[in-house]
Amino acid sequence: MRNPEPTLLYTVAGDSMDYAGILAGDRVLVDRELVAEDGNIVAAYLPSDGSTIKRLRFEDGMPVLL
Repeated sequence: MRNPEPTLLYTVAGDSMDYAGILAGDRVLVDRELVAEDGNIVAAYLPSDGSTIKRLRFEDGMPVLL
């Protein structure tokens, strides 16, 4: 952990990331200082759904969570 201040710890719920080896009950560290790039697994906040962990892709310059 480079800098503990912007780092968060999440407990995973659900099975949408099983294919990536991220299972319900796993704990993941999220460094909010890192810049996400195409293909990274990211934590995102969606106003309609709350926090989620997904793979980030860019399609026509727009971010898409898979």
